Parts: sequence; C-alpha cells; structure tokens
Amino acid sequence: MNTDMGSVLEFLLYVGQAKRIFRTGRVIHGADKVESVAAHMYRMALMPFLLPTISEESKIRCMKLALVHDLSESVVGNLTEFDGIPQSEKRPDVGREIFSLFNEYADQKTTEAKLVKDLDLFDMLVQEYGYEKLQSKEEFLDSFLSSSKHNIKTAIVQQWLDQLMECRSSGKQFQLPSDSNLNTLLKHILYDEQGTFLYKFPSSELHSKSHGLIANKNKLDR
Repeated sequence: MNTDMGSVLEFLLYVGQAKRIFRTGRVIHGADKVESVAAHMYRMALMPFLLPTISEESKIRCMKLALVHDLSESVVGNLTEFDGIPQSEKRPDVGREIFSLFNEYADQKTTEAKLVKDLDLFDMLVQEYGYEKLQSKEEFLDSFLSSSKHNIKTAIVQQWLDQLMECRSSGKQFQLPSDSNLNTLLKHILYDEQGTFLYKFPSSELHSKSHGLIANKNKLDR
C-alpha cells in the first residue's frame, strides 16, 4: 500500500467497511442489534491493556494483531463454515506491516498470536453473555461455549473465562446502559413516543431464515 493521500484515503474507506459488516454467527443465532466486525476488533484491541503478565512490547504487538486480524472481512464479509471459503482466501491485499501482522495471526506461531486468538474467542463469549443479558435468553452463550471454551489455552484468558462463567452462574447483575443512544438526539429519532425501538433488528425472522438456508445447504452437501 502506498502512502500518498489517494492510497491512504482508499485504505481508510476499505477499513471503514468493517463498521458495516455484521458478525454472521450472531444473525444466525437471532441476536438483536448485532455487533459489527469493527466493534469486535475494537474491544479485542483494548484487552491487552488488562493483561498483567506480559511486557509492554507484547501488549502493543497484541493490540496491533487484534486491530488487523479480521481486516479482510471488510471485503469478503464475516465468513463462517457454512460459506465454504478456505482461510487462505481471506488474506488482505494491504501494506507490508499490516500484511505481516495478519499473516502472523493466521499462522499462530508466536506467543502474541496465540494470546490474541484466545482474546478473539473470549470476546465472542463476552458478547454472547451480553446478548443473554439484553435479551434474557440463556441459550446464546451455551451454543458458543461448548465449541470454544476448550480452545482457550493461555492461563490469564482462562481465568477471565472462569470469572465470566462464575458471574453467569451466580446471576450477578452489571449496571450497564441498555442503549446509550437514549442520551442523545437519537432518542427522538430511533424510538417512538412509547419507547419502542423503531429500527429493531428483526432477529426472529432472520433466525428462522438463516436456519432454513443452512438446512438447504446441508442437504445439497450430502
């Protein structure tokens, strides 16, 4: 990637696509207000600040890895196993350092890459826990937990997962805003006078449609 203004602008527009790419698994499982790929990478990039056992140099490298690990999804979308696209085809065509970081994460050979992979899994589980709280549906975390918890290898992230599961089983409540848009002018745009969210994601309809598509694909693959 060149550093002239035209190329910089093109790259920033390319990255901006991640703000509008939905996390496919959340749509399939019927979550409301599905997070974007960019939102996922943002929280992952903050997680290294909270790691007490690694050097400052490793924290910075983990932050960089987190910020680029799903960058290719700006173009190809948030692919799942149902799309049948090999991992090798998801590699982005970007600048040298970013491409190097992306390959480091994909190859999973360095300590930092393995740690960020665990942060990736943990962020997914925290997100499902958040959906459970917002929608009062316990099954969100169950479906992802069974396939992911045993893949977390690093001790500190495993401790975080244990704390998450303890909070879940104890029914501990966190005082989080249900929708911070209520603090802004958007309160009068996104909601009607009864407080109903006018642009609520039609999760039940998409949930049903998603499972129909997956079922048809499975039939064709047999």
